[in-house]
Amino acid sequence: MINPDTHTGEPADIAIVGGGLAGTIAALKARCLYPRATIDLLEREDEPLAWLNRFIDEPLALGWAGDDPDAFAHVCLEGSEPLRSLFVRMPGSGLRDELQALDINLREQDGAWWATQSGAEVGQSLRAKLGEARIRLRLQHHIEEVAPTSDGWRLWSRSFPPVDARRLLWTTGGSIGRTVALFETYGHTYRPFFPGCFALRVADARLKGLAGICQADAMVTLQLPGQAPTVHANGTLRVSGKGLEGTALIKASAELAATAVAAAYQIRCTLDWMPGPSAGDLLRELTARKQSHGKRPLAEDPLWDTPAKLWTRWLKSARIDERVTWSAVPGRKLNALISQIKAPVFDSKGHTLDRHERSHGGGLAWDRLDPTTLASRERPRLHFAGECLDYMATPYGPHSHIALATALIATQSTLSP
Repeated sequence: MINPDTHTGEPADIAIVGGGLAGTIAALKARCLYPRATIDLLEREDEPLAWLNRFIDEPLALGWAGDDPDAFAHVCLEGSEPLRSLFVRMPGSGLRDELQALDINLREQDGAWWATQSGAEVGQSLRAKLGEARIRLRLQHHIEEVAPTSDGWRLWSRSFPPVDARRLLWTTGGSIGRTVALFETYGHTYRPFFPGCFALRVADARLKGLAGICQADAMVTLQLPGQAPTVHANGTLRVSGKGLEGTALIKASAELAATAVAAAYQIRCTLDWMPGPSAGDLLRELTARKQSHGKRPLAEDPLWDTPAKLWTRWLKSARIDERVTWSAVPGRKLNALISQIKAPVFDSKGHTLDRHERSHGGGLAWDRLDPTTLASRERPRLHFAGECLDYMATPYGPHSHIALATALIATQSTLSP
């Protein structure tokens, strides 16, 4: 990869702002389409795709696997019509082919494309390809100002000389202040950015000492204050030092993201740690243990494969002494224990952006973009893609599909006559 210090003052044919997945894929696509072009990729971190380094042992969802635009529109939480049209141009099979051309191998699961490598390995591979493609990396570039010139654009960053480019592709919502300034200066309307999905801050004695505990299959139910509708989602559930996170919470929170802002993220969260067995099934199992495990202390006999810490916390929350034997537990206590497993309620104290899914809602309105090129109608030689656009779709496939599809579509037109 090229060090920023080795750059000449030669203007780029295209500058791409944002070294996330959308910006990186756009840069590699630009090289494929325009082999002789000078391409700058500006990233505020020390390297592109730095956030993928957290996915050491975890897979990465990169797109929606189907080709039916109506089915895709169904998983778009907002703005389904422009996103449906986008999907017609870049369906699941089209995105798959583009990614596989970059040596990203995919597998289909639950209607989404998942990388067969870990997220960290995908990031490492793509960074190597940027070097092979002779993309000029401008690292640690915090964009301070963007202005048009007679021949394109000039971008100012902290501690580095300005960057000149004939075309500009803006793919990031991460530098929110600069992104909003760009929208406002050049005549675009936007909706303020907000977390597209999130983890919850929860301070509750029932979670004390459980940080690191993970249930592979749990159900989360979320409800905003004063509103009857609830959203449900299944998936992993983890206890963190701040509260609750995991795929179940990410999926459920995405459906509430736009309305949770106004409620200041004061959300009621009901858990089902074991959605498989019913309350009746649990009662029968616990009753059977009273009869067959009567002399065993409860602390030494967790329910199925429940982690010991979680089991003892359930007992304490149900006000059952973990030292007593099964035969000494009254029936009413068993029902209290079931309530702690199937329906404990937690009130959030706000949100945190989940480390696995730093997506945003809000952003640039679609009405002032050319839908076929994602070019600005207000300013020539300016294109947008990825997280800076205003869209909402369910996580783990659909959301990333839109980011990557817009990057590929915008890139195809940036340097065309």
